[in-house]
Amino acid sequence: SQAPDPAVLVGEGQVDLRPKPDAEPYCQKLIVTEVNDSSFTGTFYYDSEIQEARFNVDWGGLTIAFVT
Repeated sequence: SQAPDPAVLVGEGQVDLRPKPDAEPYCQKLIVTEVNDSSFTGTFYYDSEIQEARFNVDWGGLTIAFVT
């Protein structure tokens, strides 16, 4: 299957940070403002600036990683 266009990351979404599947949802806002070559910019978790962001589409899906 074809990987999604990384531009779909741009916008506001929620990330569920629960420690185990049966825990109560613990969602935090993820805002992606721009996607570049293999990285992106934005904010996460109480408006902390995203740093060292990367995305990968090499395996047919869209995988992201970043630190705040």
